[in-house]
Amino acid sequence: MTKRKLRPFVLPVVYIAIVLTVAIGINYATEHLTKLNEEDYDYVINTVEDTTEPVISEQKKTIIRPYTSEDVSLVVDYYSKDDDAVNQQKSLINYSNVYLQNTGVLYGSDKAFDVVSVLDGKVTDVKEDEILGKVVEIQHDNNIVTLYYSLDDVKVNTGDEVIQGSIIGTSGKNYLEKNNENVLIFEVYKDGNLVDPEDFYNMDLNGLE
Repeated sequence: MTKRKLRPFVLPVVYIAIVLTVAIGINYATEHLTKLNEEDYDYVINTVEDTTEPVISEQKKTIIRPYTSEDVSLVVDYYSKDDDAVNQQKSLINYSNVYLQNTGVLYGSDKAFDVVSVLDGKVTDVKEDEILGKVVEIQHDNNIVTLYYSLDDVKVNTGDEVIQGSIIGTSGKNYLEKNNENVLIFEVYKDGNLVDPEDFYNMDLNGLE
């Protein structure tokens, strides 16, 4: 049987055809994988990216009363020039037959009670008044100053940092209110001006600047 020989140009053509086929296959596979990767990437971005705008609610910063006992009651209210004559008369303090306008609120109780700081702040003064008794002054943010008169057993010193609710002393007595030995006179100043403490408790500190 006669063997047939391939012509010299056949093998190079076959090799070239094989190389082109492999190259085309690799190129197709690369383009296909790249497209899949791009689709996957877009999918991940679309899934993770959150365009929702969160709703931020600013919580009201509350102010507490300068005592925690439920036995404490209001004895003499804050004197306001805008009150009617009846309420103004109730807000006067009689001292040595002289009627004084109450610049704060006088609280009293049958029992001794703890006096606490109404807000975070720094003690700026601790002193004793011959009529009003021991006094603690505290400076707070927003240019607010609170004063606590007629204290007994003061727990703080000038320069102390206090947090809201810290016990700064206990109720005591003064020469203005002789009917009760457990009292507290509480004053509030905002920007150097007196504020009715009973209104002060309802204020939102976020709105005070």
